[in-house]
Amino acid sequence: MKTRDNGRTRATPEPSRRNLLAGASAALVAGAAIACQAKGATPGADVELIAVCNRVTVLSGEIEALYGIRHDIESERRTQAQMDALYDDRDAALCRIDQLPAPVTLAGAQAAAAAARSLLLRSLKGDLEHDNDAEWLAFVALEYLGGENAA
Repeated sequence: MKTRDNGRTRATPEPSRRNLLAGASAALVAGAAIACQAKGATPGADVELIAVCNRVTVLSGEIEALYGIRHDIESERRTQAQMDALYDDRDAALCRIDQLPAPVTLAGAQAAAAAARSLLLRSLKGDLEHDNDAEWLAFVALEYLGGENAA
């Protein structure tokens, strides 16, 4: 039996769980593609959404990189104006996303997932931090839709 961090035990061996999650993620992608096709989305329908989501992803990476070089009070003081500007730019992009309609194409959904993924909390080891199983499964879907596996 396997034990998860929350103390519950499961009889399912890990490889089966991984296969299940991979299948669930693939089903989410397929479902999103079908839904987007059903809406009759035009090829350029999500152009602005994709651009703004990509901006959020880039800014999040720049913020993370800047945190990586802030090791003492002096380096924090030296980079604070740059950090504030990055957060301001990202906040403005997130506000713009809030004003745009939901994605109607798979590319739009993938860009939104990648932006969400860039905002997730990670441990020092790079693992996703989550409070419950619902968040964990949502993160699995985001990793698939917005990560390297996205088609």
